[in-house]
Amino acid sequence: AASGAALRGGAGLADVSPLLLVCEESLLALNARRAAEGRPPAPLSRFRPNLVLQGCGRPHAEDAWRRVRVGGAEFHVAGPCPRCGVPDVAQATGARDP
Repeated sequence: AASGAALRGGAGLADVSPLLLVCEESLLALNARRAAEGRPPAPLSRFRPNLVLQGCGRPHAEDAWRRVRVGGAEFHVAGPCPRCGVPDVAQATGARDP
């Protein structure tokens, strides 16, 4: 396994890179699983993405991408972002979802 510094590419951040992208289809799939478990939906804001895309074709399509172009800018996609339990915590109250 790569070290945290190697995974961050020297970004010095808690996450993998300075930008996080997510497809809306991925959030919809997650919330469908949460609903099936009787859990409340996780709002997109809990993931703190910088780029939110729609029309990706399928949930988690972004996990396999190597590059993404936004307008005139092209970005290298490092890979899926491992997440801690933050998306399960309500920002307004600090309470963890059931």
